[in-house]
Amino acid sequence: MDENQNADYLVIGAGFAGLSAARRLNQLQPDAKIVVLEACEVSEGPAGRNSGFMIDLPHDLSSDDYLGSVKKDTEQTLINRSAIEFAKSAAEEYQMPAEALQLVGKTNAAATPKGMTFNADYAKHLTKTGEDYRL
Repeated sequence: MDENQNADYLVIGAGFAGLSAARRLNQLQPDAKIVVLEACEVSEGPAGRNSGFMIDLPHDLSSDDYLGSVKKDTEQTLINRSAIEFAKSAAEEYQMPAEALQLVGKTNAAATPKGMTFNADYAKHLTKTGEDYRL
């Protein structure tokens, strides 16, 4: 950037998340000046596609049991799925290539008995939240 710019909103990063944020700001305030700054190329590499950071089912990695409350997780799942739908609409609107957004589900793996216990507990939690799963 060779000159000073003024903006109502500044978005740092032109990866999937940054461009999604700029798109949503534009929807909410179409007359706002939105500037997106990117150090490299727009949508380059993993930042330019869904690299697995959009997961609909929440999980609390910091807890002792990997689980949250049923009510909180059900609400978070609805929010997460709304965000995924927003991303899908952007991918369609801008005719992004298929690899930009692949909805392939989620896999939890385990290599130890403790990991197997976490997965079994998570399956019980999914049952309580009404989510489908396979073990």
